[in-house]
Amino acid sequence: MRLAMHRTPFIFCLLFALIASTTACHRTDGQQILDDPLERGTFYLSVVETIEDEPAPRNITDQLVALELVLHGFERTEDRAKARYILEGTTTGRFFKDVVFEYAGQKQLLEKQYKGEFECVVTDTSRPADDPKRVEKIAIPTVKNGRTDDRLARRDLCRLLATDGARALISGSLLGNAKVTKLIFELEDAKSKRTFNEVVADLAAIGQPAIPYLIDTLSNEESVVLKGRYPGFVDAEENPLLCYHIADMALGDIFQAFSGLDIASDEDELLRVKTAWIWAWEDRQGIPERYRTRADLRKKTVKAKRPEEETPKKEDAPAKEAPKPAEGDGTKKDKPASDGGRDLEEK
Repeated sequence: MRLAMHRTPFIFCLLFALIASTTACHRTDGQQILDDPLERGTFYLSVVETIEDEPAPRNITDQLVALELVLHGFERTEDRAKARYILEGTTTGRFFKDVVFEYAGQKQLLEKQYKGEFECVVTDTSRPADDPKRVEKIAIPTVKNGRTDDRLARRDLCRLLATDGARALISGSLLGNAKVTKLIFELEDAKSKRTFNEVVADLAAIGQPAIPYLIDTLSNEESVVLKGRYPGFVDAEENPLLCYHIADMALGDIFQAFSGLDIASDEDELLRVKTAWIWAWEDRQGIPERYRTRADLRKKTVKAKRPEEETPKKEDAPAKEAPKPAEGDGTKKDKPASDGGRDLEEK
């Protein structure tokens, strides 16, 4: 990802999170966009995670898959009989090989490689037993991952499988939203004759169901091939317009808020903005504490005021320094990229 000096104070990136979480959002024409929380049904999840045929010390797959589903408006239940959607699957990993560098009779271990698979069967209990669309099977092809430290190599493999598996589930025929995903894919479709502004308008018209998909798209660094108007965008070669820029634009239209992200924002700022959008959505949804993103960081964050609540400064008073984010501010260095910076402890 390109790096650039950011021009907007961090506090503005959290401004909309407070506004969006405390007030209902409306269009400029008076039509309300966000009403009641998005509710897509209950789910029961049972995933067995093993490495070398032994139970993993911590079921990362369960945590990340559940977190993704809750973010998309599904509610978890531990009662299998009461769930509309039943998800049962496995995450398996095994040692593959040591990658060794040999030179002048000396050997050095570069990494320990593991490979694994994720498989899950989704059942929609609301459909008749003879309905061919009642059951969907999700399978992630074998992936490989390696680290010098054996424990970290195992952990990262599970994270990678869980992240890919969760995304496959919410893109599937039973748990996915085909209309939203089609619009997001259109941003990279060179055959489309539309502008990205038209795509943004369609996503904003869908409203709440599009929000979690747009939050996920904030991690998409692919170039946008559609033409359109974006503040500050002039040269695609010097400052390419990426999918996450358009996702942020669409989220701003839905929430009627401004994140502060622009064409010159760096990757640390992007991750802060993504965290703030997630916080705003979690507040709207009333997501349980155990699935909240970086709850520890929220306690340290200085809340922003709405523009109309700001106290006017006296002309002769010195300008106050903008609040600084606390240590551990959700940037990439704090959390691995494989889980999107979400709240997984290093264990």
